[in-house]
Amino acid sequence: MKKLLLISPFPPPLSGMERATRLILDCRVGRAFEILPLDSGAGNTDNDTRGKASPGKVARLLGQILRIAGISLFKRPHVALTPLAQNRVGFIKCGLFILTASLFRVPVVTWMGGAAFGEFHKRQSPLMRWFIRLCLGRIHRIVIRGYNQAGQFNGLFPSRRLTVVYNPSLPAVGAAPRRPLSPKGPVRLLFMALVSKAKGALDVLEAVGRLREAGIDATATLGGDFIEVEKNILHVDSPGSTTEAVQELTETWNLEGAVRMPGFLGGEEKKRAFAEHDIFLFPSYSEGAPFSVLEAVASGIPIVGTRVGNLPELLEHGRDILYCGFGKPGEIAENVRRLLGDPALAKAMPVRARRSLDDKCALRNFEERMIRILNEAAR
Repeated sequence: MKKLLLISPFPPPLSGMERATRLILDCRVGRAFEILPLDSGAGNTDNDTRGKASPGKVARLLGQILRIAGISLFKRPHVALTPLAQNRVGFIKCGLFILTASLFRVPVVTWMGGAAFGEFHKRQSPLMRWFIRLCLGRIHRIVIRGYNQAGQFNGLFPSRRLTVVYNPSLPAVGAAPRRPLSPKGPVRLLFMALVSKAKGALDVLEAVGRLREAGIDATATLGGDFIEVEKNILHVDSPGSTTEAVQELTETWNLEGAVRMPGFLGGEEKKRAFAEHDIFLFPSYSEGAPFSVLEAVASGIPIVGTRVGNLPELLEHGRDILYCGFGKPGEIAENVRRLLGDPALAKAMPVRARRSLDDKCALRNFEERMIRILNEAAR
């Protein structure tokens, strides 16, 4: 059996990268290879510590590099798999992992969770751009999550060595029948992501305010950790303080008591949240392949979101999902009103979305493609 050096962050926290790690380990990919795991996490206990350097993290990074060298030298992995970051601190770290593995002639396959690598590269210093190109030159293949994401590597990485692999759809989650919607509500809206402008949380708050101003009994739950200062999605003009922006919107739209922010929801809490709400909102500005949308489809809740990441390739507007523009809370509110006024559409959309994902994102397709990619790269 071939050996796979899996250099990836393990939970907690539970964001897209950790979920991707768990997916690899739990599916047939994890059984097709002898896994040599290396937790590349920075010792974060929450998402707000990402992107923040500290002496402890530097020491941890040096230890991880030494471990990669030791595993590569003594256990002789046939191939390495690691995520590719699109923020400066994250890329320096994953770049050093890539260079270390390649130094010992271990072929490296990476996966790209985001869709803004080109924008990230453009914003870096000449020295950092040189380092990025050096690291990209050591990668055998990059896995991307949608055909529309290949352009982010134009001029940086050969297109022939980019491969699209969709994340698999999730098993349907049984839930009680949802109550019928009516034009004036009540309607319970759910947002499940990091609370930041880049994820669309501020647009959700304004959308709730617009709905209530129009006489609709709308409430919302924002389930996610706060990102006080955005350090990863730098091409979005985020506020200096998410807390202050939330407070300002709460006061402006008189949302006291209408919005609940319980923090991160996982496990049974997450399942209950999907079951107890009427519409899922996902107005994010930057994604690659959002796991939360897969979870929403599995739960059978209608979705309003932006055309972000690979969603336009997977879900059709008006059939599977209702799309809104980036930074357009008025369009979010209008789409919610459309669902309230058309209960048949609200009931049919989740069923159609489920069928679309099952057709395009079967687990066996993910497993077969990833196993083939890793076997082809293996020395």
